[in-house]
Amino acid sequence: MSNPIDPKSFTPSSGSSTYGWLKRDLDQKADKDWVEAKLETLRDKEEDTKQIAIRAKEKASQPHDCNQKDTLEKLGSNMEDWSKWLRGLLASAIGFLILVGSGWLYQYFLLTSKVENTQEALVSIESKIMKVDESQKELKTSIEKQNKKEEDSQKLRLEEVRAVMIQVVKDINQTADIRDLKRGRQ
Repeated sequence: MSNPIDPKSFTPSSGSSTYGWLKRDLDQKADKDWVEAKLETLRDKEEDTKQIAIRAKEKASQPHDCNQKDTLEKLGSNMEDWSKWLRGLLASAIGFLILVGSGWLYQYFLLTSKVENTQEALVSIESKIMKVDESQKELKTSIEKQNKKEEDSQKLRLEEVRAVMIQVVKDINQTADIRDLKRGRQ
């Protein structure tokens, strides 16, 4: 039985069953009794395989306990725990955001109120400054008028004193002239 092996003879032709191909292949290359024995073994194995497949199908269609039930229940419990934890975390985060947001809103409105109060105070201060400025201008004008009056009054007094002094000097000169005339006559 040392026939050269043809690699094409090992592949079944398209459309043929594996059993038929194997039978033809063995008929060509092996002893008939040996082939029949091998084919019988294959038929038995094929029949066993069919029986196993039928029993597995029947068993799968019957109700049965899942051997992964505990694992699935534990996984479901863990998922439920994570779900509760995540919901708690989410609720805490939302609560924190609401708290921070309300704090920001409070600060915003507080600052807005203070800015408005500051603006009102600035307007009030500006009006007071304008009044003080007007008062200062009036006071300056009044002081300037008073100074002008005092200067005019002092000029008048100086003119009067000057006129009196001139008169006194004239009188003294006349008196001196009169004395000199009297002395000169004597």
